[in-house]
Amino acid sequence: MSNSVCHDDLGLYDFMMLDSASQWSKLITKGNLLVKINELDSIMRLYRVNRFYVELQSEVVTDNFKKITIFKTGKKLEKYLDGVVLNNPLN
Repeated sequence: MSNSVCHDDLGLYDFMMLDSASQWSKLITKGNLLVKINELDSIMRLYRVNRFYVELQSEVVTDNFKKITIFKTGKKLEKYLDGVVLNNPLN
């Protein structure tokens, strides 16, 4: 494992290179939950981890993890803008 993954300046690429268990661990320890949206068939959670965002999708009934999406900006982020105020979102 590289040093960049071990310190607080975890980057998007470093996070993407982690295995699923390590991504989950970093999300829990370093991520800030910004918003949670309940949809018909899933629960969507948006986290901020350092200078990027992580979208976690889980099942409604069991809340079991289904999918993780990692991004900085774009359409994925736009759908959350009504639910959260982002002060200096990536600074």
